[in-house]
Amino acid sequence: MLATLQLAACSSQPAASGQPRRVAITTFWDGSLSYECALPLWCQSAARLSAVLPEALAPEVVLIAPRPSAECPAAKRLVWDPETAAASRQYVQRMSRTRRATRTGGANMESFLKDAVLLKWTVWTMLDFDLVLFSDLDIDARPWWIAPPRGFGQL
Repeated sequence: MLATLQLAACSSQPAASGQPRRVAITTFWDGSLSYECALPLWCQSAARLSAVLPEALAPEVVLIAPRPSAECPAAKRLVWDPETAAASRQYVQRMSRTRRATRTGGANMESFLKDAVLLKWTVWTMLDFDLVLFSDLDIDARPWWIAPPRGFGQL
């Protein structure tokens, strides 16, 4: 991830169109209460990462989620397409029915794939950003104990 951040710092000049480059720091949350407890720590680390990126990159914390959460006040935008979510669920259910007989150990395709795995592809729809930094909810996007490299974030 550090290499990606260095790329972001080096690419903070305006795009050829003259518009400033934009960076999204994002994760996927399925909206369930069972995973909402992970949001505060992820959001805090995403906000720390956003704070060390150059302002010229206009870093923004974005949730790929069906609804906002008070547990993530740093996320100012949601990305969610109900049609894509429905298609994902239908695919998982169809694959679960066709492969259930071939899977062992009581596991079925729904517990193997879940919507979360497929819906992470939503990142590819975030075309209004020049760079999207994605991490799972259980990843610290900007660990507090690691100092940014000298001069990082300066233009």
